[in-house]
Amino acid sequence: MTRSCSKSKQKVFCIFIIMAAFLFLCELVYAQEEEKIVIGKKVRMQSYILEKEMHLSIHIPDDYQGSNVRYPVLYTFQTHFEQIAGVIKSLYDYSLIPKIIYVQIDNYEYSYLTPTKIESDPNSGQADKFLKFFREELFPFMDSNYRVHNYRIIFSNSWGAAFIVYAILTQPDLFQTGIASIPWVNYEDQNRFIIENAASILKRKIYHNNYLYMTMDNESILLPDLETFIGILKENPKQGLEWEYHHWPEEDHTSTPHRSIYSGLRSLFEDWYQIPDEIVDKGLEEIKRHERTLNNEFGYEIGVSTSALRRAGIKLRRENRYDEAIEIFKYEIEKNPNNAGSYIALGRAYEENNQLGLAKESFEKAYQIAISTSYPQIKWVKNFLDRINQKINDAKK
Repeated sequence: MTRSCSKSKQKVFCIFIIMAAFLFLCELVYAQEEEKIVIGKKVRMQSYILEKEMHLSIHIPDDYQGSNVRYPVLYTFQTHFEQIAGVIKSLYDYSLIPKIIYVQIDNYEYSYLTPTKIESDPNSGQADKFLKFFREELFPFMDSNYRVHNYRIIFSNSWGAAFIVYAILTQPDLFQTGIASIPWVNYEDQNRFIIENAASILKRKIYHNNYLYMTMDNESILLPDLETFIGILKENPKQGLEWEYHHWPEEDHTSTPHRSIYSGLRSLFEDWYQIPDEIVDKGLEEIKRHERTLNNEFGYEIGVSTSALRRAGIKLRRENRYDEAIEIFKYEIEKNPNNAGSYIALGRAYEENNQLGLAKESFEKAYQIAISTSYPQIKWVKNFLDRINQKINDAKK
């Protein structure tokens, strides 16, 4: 009985080992088939100005490697990399902002954020040194290693946001746009340099298409000094410097940064993703003039988004202004020739204008692109082609 029992146990054990090995191999194969979701990478660079190795987290657009496109750059610190990368990805997936490169400085120090010293930090007052690091080390590093435009945005929170206000006021050539979430402009009431010197700085500085976007949460202790600063901006309007301020009493110190970067980027690129109706009503040439204005403001050929062109064309099509709508849809296709939806929009305008042959050509092109790009709405595209074919056949009868 003992030997028999022992043999049975050995058989069970062997079966268990075989099953475990099988499951392990299955898991290994499955794991090899998994595709990682990568939102960025860690990079290090030596800073001689700050006298230490700087740690950066960098997010690049998904199609960066397969293109020769240059991108604007968003710089941040005192922020959450995963949160900001997610906001950026969401915004450009919905065509609310153009694609950008995002760089977070991971190992900044609070001493870098104040323009003059404060009692609580003997190493403070290094704001100008931090700005020098951006100008002389970080920007050249990005220029050498990534395809970047010189259009630069900076975003931070609290003391970091106050640093942004200081940077935009005093060195406007460094960053074209600053998004400042809860700018603590008096640094815990230990440094009133910004408030006391803002008016004189504004008078002597020259600005060129600079934009400062500021927000405040429910922290009433910070509100009076920020509103004093807002009052100074109102009393000293400066050509070339635009600013926007939002007080959100329903938000707090943790929720405001997320809302600030989302709303700030949308506000910055509003005329890129949404062409004003008064411009659309004047047709394609006026839209192109609008693009040239944006190119001048941003300093590179940003143009307008193809989604904005699509909406403009649809507006005119619904007003039965078919020829003008068709011009806009063709211009959209020039910018984005491999999008099935662009050809669907063009085909619908042709169809409603009773140009059935041209409509069929557009729907056929849309269907070809849908197949070649594995477009998820391929059945929807095929319906347009089937319908126009039926319409043409009915017309021949």
